[in-house]
Amino acid sequence: MLDNIIYHPKIFLRQYTNNSDKSQFIEMFGPVEDNKRNLPVKNIGDFSECFAGATPSTSHPKYWDNGTIRLMSSGEVHKGHIEDTDARITELGYKNASTKMVPVHSIVIALAGQGKTRGTVAVTDVDLCTNQSLYAIVPNAQVHYTYLYQNLQGRYTELRGLSGDVNGRGGLNLKIIQKIPVIIPPMEDQMKFVAIAE
Repeated sequence: MLDNIIYHPKIFLRQYTNNSDKSQFIEMFGPVEDNKRNLPVKNIGDFSECFAGATPSTSHPKYWDNGTIRLMSSGEVHKGHIEDTDARITELGYKNASTKMVPVHSIVIALAGQGKTRGTVAVTDVDLCTNQSLYAIVPNAQVHYTYLYQNLQGRYTELRGLSGDVNGRGGLNLKIIQKIPVIIPPMEDQMKFVAIAE
């Protein structure tokens, strides 16, 4: 399954659900089918740090009561831009769980779910940590976070399909996410695309 996750130009053409976004991409970067500009394609794991979260035990009130650390759940990815979370944990709860802090301007992707959640992405506008149903993608300086968010947001069906079961209980995992291919235009062009897409 993982060995079959390879880049194909037509996959990238499906990255955008909005026709104007597709047209804008082709206008800026050329026809996707032949990649005339020979833009580099890299897997997410090549330019990002990826990691999952965790949930402190709910049987310990000291991990939750009067908590100040934001804890994001998978259902919150539908917000798109995460400015706050429904739950908070304490410093003690954070120290006693394997969750990690997700820096601002990261991408989070939902790993599982039969409904619309699996494959849905959001971008963090605040620092937070996540539960075990989310993976964080923290891009490096090669890729603007909004460009990556717009890219993955338009690939919802493709991302669900990578788990091998679009409509059932399939799930994404770290190896799958790290192998997702992304075309990487120069930063100047990424910024132009971001400005238009937003």
